[in-house]
Amino acid sequence: MKTDQLQSTINAFWDDYILPALTEYIKIPNKSPSFDPDWKANGHMDRVLGLAKRWAKNHLPTDAELIIKETDGKTPLILIDVPGDKNGNTLM
Repeated sequence: MKTDQLQSTINAFWDDYILPALTEYIKIPNKSPSFDPDWKANGHMDRVLGLAKRWAKNHLPTDAELIIKETDGKTPLILIDVPGDKNGNTLM
């Protein structure tokens, strides 16, 4: 792929998919538990998690897996596992 074409593709993806998601994200008044002791009850973290989960599912690379880990009293963790496909990347 030519550099100009690659730059154009990246710019279009940024404008069409990333900026709109970031705009929605900053509208949610989500705060760290240090600044919002009632963060779970307020539900803003869940709204952010839902937004991130939907966005990631729509843009996951082929064969990637979206994993959400939630533990009571802790903020959620989002993990995206993108497996490699080169020889030597497997565990013995």
